[in-house]
Amino acid sequence: MEKKIDGNNILIISHIGDIDGMGSVILTNLAFDKCDYLLVEQNQQQEILDFLKNTNYKQVYICDLGIDLEIGTEIDKLNKNILLFDHHKSHIEINKYNFAKVEVYYDNKRTSGTHLYYHYLLENNL
Repeated sequence: MEKKIDGNNILIISHIGDIDGMGSVILTNLAFDKCDYLLVEQNQQQEILDFLKNTNYKQVYICDLGIDLEIGTEIDKLNKNILLFDHHKSHIEINKYNFAKVEVYYDNKRTSGTHLYYHYLLENNL
């Protein structure tokens, strides 16, 4: 896990292993000027949940991480301002929660977590 925690209001949590994960960190910095971040491996979902339980960010974005349904259930119970953007078909069932947007295709083309997040930012004038 790599992190930068400076007490900002916005937190982005993303995948450490590829450009899709890093793209969302770059977009968050452009959209909000300053943000904290956690870059994690896919198998660190419990660490993400534990971190979120003990924080109070104005907004948390999770991008390019397929969250398991059990962890998603616990995230949903936190009742915090959390939004997830992902493209992994194997985690599409997480869409049952309002905080999650998992889409494999966007405009009939395969997409990425960063691409979905980018469109969210545009649609919300961020």
